[in-house]
Amino acid sequence: MELSKHAKVRMEKFGAVIFDTLKEDVFTTNEQGAEIVQLLQNGKSQREIIEELTNRYDENHDDIASDVNNFLDELAEKEILVGVE
Repeated sequence: MELSKHAKVRMEKFGAVIFDTLKEDVFTTNEQGAEIVQLLQNGKSQREIIEELTNRYDENHDDIASDVNNFLDELAEKEILVGVE
């Protein structure tokens, strides 16, 4: 699982902007989405992202897992994320 080779990421104060250079489409995220994108760029798996965010924040593991899974599903639907099983 990784970002598409056509996805260019720019971090902003509010989160991140992801440009799909193939489709000429723009996708914006909040700060939490930007964290997930950074972890993806660092080669983390879905499970590793969930574990890292659970350890970083005082939140319920299942809630974080749900949020991460929903976000990754959205990126996959937009073909920004590839190699999703």
